Amino acid sequence: MDIDNSSYYVGVLREHGVDGIVILDRRDPELGKEIIVKRRYLKGAPFGLKVVVEYLYRQKDNYYGKIIEVLGNPAQPDVATLAIVRHYGLAENFPPAVLQAAKAIPDELDSETIERELAEGRIDHREQQVITIDGLDAKDLDDAIYLETRDGQYHLWVHIADVSHYVRPGTALDTEAMQRGNSVYLPNLVLPMLPPQISNGIASLHPGVDRLTVTCRLRIERDGKVTDGEVYPSLINSCARLSYEEVEPVLKGHAELQADRPESLKTMLFAMRECALALRCKRKRRGALEFEFPETKIEIDDTGRPIEVSREEIGISNQIIEEFMIAANEYIAALTDKHQLPAIYRVHETPDPDKLQQFEHLSVLLGLNFRISPEPEPAEIAEILAELKGKTYEPTLSAVLLRAMAKAKYSVDNSGHFALAAKDYLHFTAPIRRYADLVTHRSLKMLGQRKTKVSRYRLIEIAKHISATERNAEAAERDNRTYLIALYLSDQIGTEYEGVISSISSSALYVQLENTAEGAIMYRSLPDYYSYLEQELAARNERTGEMVRLGDKVRVKLVEVDLNLLQITFELLRHDSGTGVAGGKGDAAVGKQRTKTAQPSAARTAKRRKNRRTAGTKSKKCSSRRDRQSRGSGSGLTRSQRAKIARRERQRAERQRIKDSLKKERY
Repeated sequence: MDIDNSSYYVGVLREHGVDGIVILDRRDPELGKEIIVKRRYLKGAPFGLKVVVEYLYRQKDNYYGKIIEVLGNPAQPDVATLAIVRHYGLAENFPPAVLQAAKAIPDELDSETIERELAEGRIDHREQQVITIDGLDAKDLDDAIYLETRDGQYHLWVHIADVSHYVRPGTALDTEAMQRGNSVYLPNLVLPMLPPQISNGIASLHPGVDRLTVTCRLRIERDGKVTDGEVYPSLINSCARLSYEEVEPVLKGHAELQADRPESLKTMLFAMRECALALRCKRKRRGALEFEFPETKIEIDDTGRPIEVSREEIGISNQIIEEFMIAANEYIAALTDKHQLPAIYRVHETPDPDKLQQFEHLSVLLGLNFRISPEPEPAEIAEILAELKGKTYEPTLSAVLLRAMAKAKYSVDNSGHFALAAKDYLHFTAPIRRYADLVTHRSLKMLGQRKTKVSRYRLIEIAKHISATERNAEAAERDNRTYLIALYLSDQIGTEYEGVISSISSSALYVQLENTAEGAIMYRSLPDYYSYLEQELAARNERTGEMVRLGDKVRVKLVEVDLNLLQITFELLRHDSGTGVAGGKGDAAVGKQRTKTAQPSAARTAKRRKNRRTAGTKSKKCSSRRDRQSRGSGSGLTRSQRAKIARRERQRAERQRIKDSLKKERY
């Protein structure tokens, strides 16, 4: 079932007298935590299962709805994943018309089609030793590469699946792909932008079969400068489907390629490593940013349960593909801009000045005294990252700097890409899984034509839409990853871990473990009162004066895992102050020994509260459970809640307006 998530919610159905009540997985700013379901709207749904509920109306302070779908046992990983899919309104199944259109496309290229395409000018590259490098489980292979080294230069061919040949503007396939915007990749589920018959079939660059492609050929100097290039329709036949797992140890000299691989393939891989390094160094010299944060690797079994969570570093083989794709995207963007083709660019704006100022403040605490211009150039930020490299506080300060960066998005205005330090940039290399790339391929086919076939207004609407679908997909992927990590830890309650303070808020200290899992130490669980110092991104123990800062090392015990709320909760056992971004007053041990001490007396509590009220406006206080209880819940809607409801209604109206406009105007 595919549903719009604007008025649908996910939760667990419980008994509520003769009726039912859905306890929502996520607290909603409008509805709170519960939706009551009258008996006539239960539709036979069993209690205790995960369900999708549609909100219908409000009566006094209660919200009412009806059951739309029963997902299943909330303890099952596949049900939990499905709940995330429903929460974000991700499309799971393809409409019959789309499946019928995909079925009409041949599974393979026949000789007649190949002869016709070659006669119409498509270049035959089937003699090249073309390869693909992807993850072991990847099925939608949309990029292939080939490299020659001659005359002291690199000659790189980047072959991209010609999806636009099969997905024509205005068709059912095109409309569905645009609505989805992108594929969504979860560890235990893939939601493709295009039906599998296309994404894993005729468009995918599998080895040993003829495939239609669009080729970007680049001539690259030894210093990484691209001096020449062209783009044209082509035909390839990949000779090898390689994986990162196979290539990485070969490039590091730890292993050999499979016995059936030719020696020339190994030679080309090492030349590719050299070329990628040259491209990377060239980007770094112009000021491109490199934030080095580990990825999370989650291994799951056949039932969908995680069996291992670990830190995954980006290898040389990944960098080869990354650099080649960036180079191709930049060249195509410059070409598109030069010929004023209708296009959707990938833009990245300058950083948030206020967040940069917060970074400066933290650097002063460290004695580093970094100063950043109000409108910095990428090279200025890159220089700071280079200076941080290898320092004990690099992960912490790099994370703070990363939070100051804007979110990349799609736009018809070519304003450049700050992080890449690129004047022109767009997406060209993944049309199987990104609609923006499909738009780019169609634009390239307009080269030499006097009239364009798509309006600027249409592209503006598409850019807004696919930017939103991308953010939605990223949020779903993040939640699913968090769920699997939480599930992995759920049978390890009571286990102790070493970690570092990764974030600090007004309600909790956040700890990241070595395997990248992150959880919270709630202030209310600590024996003393803490104040949140927003400008310093720190917390202060009001009794001892001890400071907790980003990067401080801690030892924690896992005390709770909530798989519905996706929350991991730790108990603080030891805090090594002074190990993070600034010094403190030495180690402080808490836990069993600390919790044996008497709670503060009423007089001392009153005095501390008075001191906190007069401590200044820069310190935001961390509320305790008693503080929250004493405030009371109130009745009716607050001004903030009314504002949130109004904002959400405007967002719904805007989404509907975009959908309506996209239906009216097609290519």
